[in-house]
Amino acid sequence: MSSGQSGSSEDWEVLASALRADATDARSLFAVLATKLEAALGAHVRLRRKAAGLLKRAAGEVVAIEVELGEQLFEAERQGGGVACRIKRRVRGIVLGSEETNVDEWLGRLAQAIAEEARRSAAARSALEELLLR
Repeated sequence: MSSGQSGSSEDWEVLASALRADATDARSLFAVLATKLEAALGAHVRLRRKAAGLLKRAAGEVVAIEVELGEQLFEAERQGGGVACRIKRRVRGIVLGSEETNVDEWLGRLAQAIAEEARRSAAARSALEELLLR
């Protein structure tokens, strides 16, 4: 992490750039995001998968990602050839606002939320470092 400071704005920009660089289409973006976010943030991440079929043992491909950090819920869903992204503000389970965003803004704001959570939580700090070092 840059300059030894967890959660700096430079760190979240590096994370967002790395995630964008790892994928050029919706399918690979979701595979990369699902793998990295689930490994780093565990219970904060929920994935929705397309059914793999009756005879396949492997899980289906990821079609939606939800990341809950504090009062924010980040949702990204594959739709056609693109990705629909939303950021919701929830308090005590009630959605107080929802905003549609593009992928770049969604990734940047997600990285900011992870960095903010890292300032508050040692576990989230470790997750942020794991994401940045991959």
